[in-house]
Amino acid sequence: GEHSFLFAPSSDGIKVQSRASFNYRLFNISLYKYEHFSEEDYDSENCLVKMNSSTLTETKVRGSIRQKIAGERKDNGFLIMGSNEEQLDKQCVMSFAYWNPKILEQTSLLNAQTGKEVKITVRELPEIGSGAKYSLAGENLNIEIQYSEKGSWISLKSKISKGRNLRYALCSEENLSSPLSR
Repeated sequence: GEHSFLFAPSSDGIKVQSRASFNYRLFNISLYKYEHFSEEDYDSENCLVKMNSSTLTETKVRGSIRQKIAGERKDNGFLIMGSNEEQLDKQCVMSFAYWNPKILEQTSLLNAQTGKEVKITVRELPEIGSGAKYSLAGENLNIEIQYSEKGSWISLKSKISKGRNLRYALCSEENLSSPLSR
């Protein structure tokens, strides 16, 4: 599968579009299919201003699940609408924005697929090769992310069900006009 990110800088922040498409097949039979699209607007302080997402998950066992989430910063926090309506009592919310090293300063992140806030613990891992590597851990969450020496996100490894790993590796930085700073 593939997960792409498109960045559009604006006068007061950045707009990010994320599109993921995965199809796990065995003997030409689709066992798991995942389609996700989100659009997130961040201000100049890397805080989420608004977001919209749509996700379709299809499995042979559970069938199809559709999720639509919208969120927007309000005067008293961040309001999430969709499968659950929730008010987060903080003005600065971040999603799982791996592309932004500021994610390493967070204690919780907003899951753009479910609209749920996820508590995380971040720790630095021993360097392998060049760049810095970190662990993001939480309930049902075990992710390793790596950044280049210049601060660009270059890889991700996530432990998923049944002992399997999901791996991302950077293919291109053509749509990112400049690396994001820490």
